Amino acid sequence: KKKKHPPLPPPRGGEPQTLACLLHVVRRLLEGATASKPHALSAYLLKHRKLLIMPVANPDGYAWNAATSPRGGGMRRKNGLKTCSSTGSTPNDGVDVNRNFGFKWAYDNVGSSSRGCSEEYRGAGPFSEPESRAIRDAAKSHAVGAILHWHGWGNDLAFPFSYDFRAAMPKHELGLFQE
Repeated sequence: KKKKHPPLPPPRGGEPQTLACLLHVVRRLLEGATASKPHALSAYLLKHRKLLIMPVANPDGYAWNAATSPRGGGMRRKNGLKTCSSTGSTPNDGVDVNRNFGFKWAYDNVGSSSRGCSEEYRGAGPFSEPESRAIRDAAKSHAVGAILHWHGWGNDLAFPFSYDFRAAMPKHELGLFQE
């Protein structure tokens, strides 16, 4: 059985190690395809697939982490929107871009929150933030067939329909996310 391989992910601002992992994967992919004895999967992916790589999905969070924790450890995952203070400079300010996409937006208050000071604040509406709109628009304009959303924190890989752990996923799609 042949596995389908989705495109590479947009790392989150609060997980700087994810960018390092992504760059490592890209380097290995390129090295594998151009080696004297090319790696079959690397060569196949580069020849037959269009890979859209978004190195950072939350530039505000990434910049915040670099400014406040230049030696590492910054974990701000929200953008820079003023949602909790008048300056927008507190750790509680911002929208969690992961929770700002349209599918099942505001499904419940378990995985996201309507409160602007919450760590899981989902924003004023689906795609209300420029970061989530940019990802949506890139996916539409490039006719993306799948998105691999990589998380460094918690060793997680988010896949479609993660809005509820009880949500059924079609079997033909579930196979894409299992080894």
